[in-house]
Amino acid sequence: MRLCYGVSAGSEIEARCELERRLLNQELYSYSILEIRHATSDEAAVLNLAAGSIKLLN
Repeated sequence: MRLCYGVSAGSEIEARCELERRLLNQELYSYSILEIRHATSDEAAVLNLAAGSIKLLN
């Protein structure tokens, strides 16, 4: 299963750490993070993520 998340973070490292923390809190242990990429300003506006938030995109 492949899931995509939007993560509000200051850097790729912060985004990865926050996503990993949330997955572990949900007791999800067998996962791979395939890609972390910056959103364009248009994508960020559409996602409307508050600071420190994560949104499931699919």
